[in-house]
Amino acid sequence: MPIMFIVLLLGGGFVVFGIITGDIPRIVRDYFSASLAIQDNGQTANEGNGAEKIYDLKYSFSEDDDGDGLSNAKEIIYGADPQNKDTDGDGHPDGEEVKKGYDPTRAGDATLEARFSENNTIHFFSWAQKKTAHDDPRLDTRLVNEFIATQLDLSPPLSEVTDADLTKGTEDTYEAVLAYFRELESVPLPTVASSYFDISQEAALGNLENVEKAVNQLTVINGQLRATPTPPVALTLQKKYIQLVTSLKILFADLYLARVDPIKLAANLERGKALIKLIQEIAIETANIVNRYQIPETP
Repeated sequence: MPIMFIVLLLGGGFVVFGIITGDIPRIVRDYFSASLAIQDNGQTANEGNGAEKIYDLKYSFSEDDDGDGLSNAKEIIYGADPQNKDTDGDGHPDGEEVKKGYDPTRAGDATLEARFSENNTIHFFSWAQKKTAHDDPRLDTRLVNEFIATQLDLSPPLSEVTDADLTKGTEDTYEAVLAYFRELESVPLPTVASSYFDISQEAALGNLENVEKAVNQLTVINGQLRATPTPPVALTLQKKYIQLVTSLKILFADLYLARVDPIKLAANLERGKALIKLIQEIAIETANIVNRYQIPETP
């Protein structure tokens, strides 16, 4: 039944595992502890399966290859050139501009604040700089948790789904409802066996193989759900199924930004927690329709 689809989706690791127990703070702590441990492990920015080749430099928050006062990792986060002390050519080193709140990638008086909405980590570093009065703040666990809790919108990325996104049936007969549920059962489940947390760890190391696999599989599932003939009684339910899969796809696609916006990944752990409410709604609505039409379990 469709309930099993949700359970297997969770079991397959396509929702943040910690949300089931509510242990988000520990997961965030572990994520950043692991991230800090790998920052100086000698891996270059272009290593890892599927990783985009940007520069052959170590992704490190302590090393600064071009000596501009901005670490290699922060160069990637801010979108600056790790091999150019003055990315925008305005006569000011990248590190100096960041400390003063200016965008090192744009000449003139462009500020970093204009980029807060597009990059949570840039927002975090600017916020932490003011809070701690430290010119070069790091990914401190306590500060990260406080920032996520107080500065970010943690609503799940729920896209609007309309009737136009569905394949609408015309009848609410037993046969039509039975065929709908049997069609849902035929939707293939994701085959990636790792959790969101585990795959985020791989992405932080530059390995994007499972990210790509998850995004591609969720894209296929989304398309199949939209093509499933849906009786009128199940239209609201089907919209929520599509919302769930679309949200999961968005969260996994964000893992491509593991090195560009690591704070977003940590915030997504909390956003994933909010999807539990949607899953509970799906379970209740599914049970109501199944009981109303007395749909039997699959033999």
